[in-house]
Amino acid sequence: MLPAQVLLTSLAGLLLLACDDKPTESKFELNTNPRSHESRFNVQRWDSETREWSYTTDSAPVHITWRFLSSSEQSDGGHILAAGFVLDWENPNSEEVTIRVGHLTLYDISGIPMAEHDLVPNLEFPIEANGSRTRNGNFEFSVQDLEITEQVVRMGVFGSVSYIP
Repeated sequence: MLPAQVLLTSLAGLLLLACDDKPTESKFELNTNPRSHESRFNVQRWDSETREWSYTTDSAPVHITWRFLSSSEQSDGGHILAAGFVLDWENPNSEEVTIRVGHLTLYDISGIPMAEHDLVPNLEFPIEANGSRTRNGNFEFSVQDLEITEQVVRMGVFGSVSYIP
């Protein structure tokens, strides 16, 4: 046999072996690594004369850490995901503030909401001047495709920070 014929025979044999292989199912593994970022909330103050809230130049930073905890498959092929969060709030201001948080949203890299969760009851708590507080919790939501979780990069926290009137 000539070298070219040996090479062609070998390649044909490899091609046949590759075609006989059954496709393997890839099992997606949920990324449970913590993800974090910081956000700042402008502090509001109640104006008793105008009877309206107005924003001050003061702010309160929050360090947001979250992660997926687990998933379970539903009968329709979708998945229930459990996620956990930790909110580390700071009040660098000279007055006590009240924090109110009512909603969390998970966003993809383009800023598109992927999952939303209402906190019922809302988180509400004071932070003394130059103090800090930590709040944490878990929530569940459903997705059709588990791989969509790889696109989630940020958790949005919706609420307010205000001076005590």
